[in-house]
Amino acid sequence: MDLARLDITPALRTALEPLILDTLFEYCVRHRTRAGVANDSVVQLTLAQAMEVLAAQQPRWKDRLQSVVTPLNLAQDGLPRRTGVQLQELLLKAHEFFRREGAPTCRAASAVADEKKRFRMLWTDLFSRRVLDWLRENELITDTDNLDIADALVECAKLWTLDIARQIDPAAASRPPEPSGFFLDADSEITALFERGPVKLKVRGRPEALLMRPLEAGFELHEYKFGEPDLAELRIAQMVLYMALLERAKKVTCLRGTLGLFRSHSSNDLPGFPPEVEQAFAGFLGNAAVVRRLKLKASLARRDSPPRMGDNLLLSGPGGLGKTELARRMARALDTPLVELTSATLKGPEELIAAIDKTLAATGRKPVETSRESDKPVLVYPPLVLLLRHAHELRRKAEALASLIDLKERRLVTATCTALFPSTIILATTPEPGKLSEAFLSRFRRLDLELYRPEEVAVMLRPVFEDKGMKLSDPLALLLARIGRCNPRRALDLAREFRDHHEYAPAATPLTREALLKLARTDWHVDERGLTTKDYQYLAALESGPKGLPALQQLLPFGGDEVTALIEPYLLQLGTIHRSARGRVLTVLGEQLLHRRSG
Repeated sequence: MDLARLDITPALRTALEPLILDTLFEYCVRHRTRAGVANDSVVQLTLAQAMEVLAAQQPRWKDRLQSVVTPLNLAQDGLPRRTGVQLQELLLKAHEFFRREGAPTCRAASAVADEKKRFRMLWTDLFSRRVLDWLRENELITDTDNLDIADALVECAKLWTLDIARQIDPAAASRPPEPSGFFLDADSEITALFERGPVKLKVRGRPEALLMRPLEAGFELHEYKFGEPDLAELRIAQMVLYMALLERAKKVTCLRGTLGLFRSHSSNDLPGFPPEVEQAFAGFLGNAAVVRRLKLKASLARRDSPPRMGDNLLLSGPGGLGKTELARRMARALDTPLVELTSATLKGPEELIAAIDKTLAATGRKPVETSRESDKPVLVYPPLVLLLRHAHELRRKAEALASLIDLKERRLVTATCTALFPSTIILATTPEPGKLSEAFLSRFRRLDLELYRPEEVAVMLRPVFEDKGMKLSDPLALLLARIGRCNPRRALDLAREFRDHHEYAPAATPLTREALLKLARTDWHVDERGLTTKDYQYLAALESGPKGLPALQQLLPFGGDEVTALIEPYLLQLGTIHRSARGRVLTVLGEQLLHRRSG
């Protein structure tokens, strides 16, 4: 990991701040008009709402700030997106630590002239008293599959601490900053008032973990974020808003701002995986963290003959992300037959063994009888990969497979035989892991696939047209990815249909934005974001306030399974809803989309 710094210069702030305030005032006026509220001279927003308003206008910041972000070369090579959320939690804990119980260490370090010694004092205290406990509480060092995330988070925390050590340099200021003022209190609310003609806007709320370094004529503000490339421009806009808010709340001039963005880079020192493994997974796009783990598992399994794996693997995530495809690639990487079973139609051990026998027979293999037990043959099966698709649909049938998925037993007993599977590697997939029993989950290593970004899906769509000698422009590929809800399987199906319409009648269906949107409306019944009538019904159900899933199920004309498996994952990714302690909550973007449709 390293830390890229972006200075919020006076010129950048001067250019951006009026646009940010315009956005907030416009939202408040529109919202008040829709609500039929009298024309009060003061409109109010919580700080969280203000940040949501900026997030809803993300394309505006991207258009204006892309030239500023591009030189930063932001990347998160293979790290899951949840790493950014966990980093914010960790930095908040570190921020609170130095403001409170770690304040004496911070004061002592600020009197030390040597930067390396200052850093060692701060980092030793922070890691031993706060970071290590936090990593344990979040099971990031007890689970070997999370060690890469833990490494990244610790590196970020060290870089953050090093930056603090530099800022409290006694030679760089007339006096070192006091911890209670330097580490902004994230538990107390700030209130700022903005005026635009006769209208006043009051913003109030708790800030994030920010550093305020005092200067002679004011202060400078520092914020640190995970450097997600698709959120960088929004982070800049939010930083400028914080500068304006704190300047008015503290009644002190904010002279400078610095946004620190953590970047990850692939290490060239790591050895490559075996060619057979690399070839098996070649061309699979997205979910790099999961793919890397599968490659590692396959490489380790290949060291034994026949291949052996110390875990059962559960691939979890919404349909269409490639769970089954990854299982097939794992079987190719191990050079073993793959037996695919659909959990809903599986009746019991007998049907499972029959399906395995059928697959093995097609490859010229069969089990070997080694002995007899209770007058029944004991059959030992050759190496294979067994895939249980939609494992949550096993329900009570999972109990009959308990001895098979047990790593030590690996056996099934039927009325006709005892089947042993010592070299069988078991994989399972599910879009709804919450429906699996704890007993089942405890026997699997769970790998969660993340939803794809539009840019990742767009790359998958272009070959659909190139295979027919057609060219799909970048903007059109991105639009098609969004219409396909950033789901590779769905987007590819729509891409083929769009291509076929164009191939049959190029004049009637040209490869243009207008033609694609017309097809989306008339044939696919979705809008330019891939939202359906059901999505808007869901958003409308939240318009009156936060709701839990039981309340939503009563309001909606479709089932809870459809809500949790199909609708909510995409709406969460899109940023139209979020989950809180009070239930599902409609965001500013969700509210805007809902009213734009009704208008």
